[in-house]
Amino acid sequence: MARFQVDLLGSCRAVRLSDGQEVTFRTRKTRCLLGLLLLSPNARMNREQLASLLWDPAPEELARSSLRQSLKELRGVLDPDGDVLETDRFTVGLRGEEFSVDVLRLRGLVASAASDQKALLAAAALWQGELFGTTQPNAPVFEA
Repeated sequence: MARFQVDLLGSCRAVRLSDGQEVTFRTRKTRCLLGLLLLSPNARMNREQLASLLWDPAPEELARSSLRQSLKELRGVLDPDGDVLETDRFTVGLRGEEFSVDVLRLRGLVASAASDQKALLAAAALWQGELFGTTQPNAPVFEA
């Protein structure tokens, strides 16, 4: 069962389902890191790719350091018990089943919309704006 509701359409926010409290992060890039991980296959990405996506054109060592800081913040905010965030030397991942994500629900509804008009209406109701909304960080990948 999901522990967090994450909305990425028109915003980038996470709510802890146990108490309904919004989870707050210090930086937009940490929020976007959460979103990127949740939208990646198996909720897992390569560290170098993440550092490049979020902190390009910063020097490589600075980008890696910034990624480590954002991961520390994610772990502290989402994962004080150590069971949501999974990291190793090369990759970073989240236990996807711990999160209910609006974009993933939208994808599922659109996939079934051809045979189910109610699914199409539900998908339209989920749409709140572009991915990450105004929380998009200043990084080339978000400017394309």
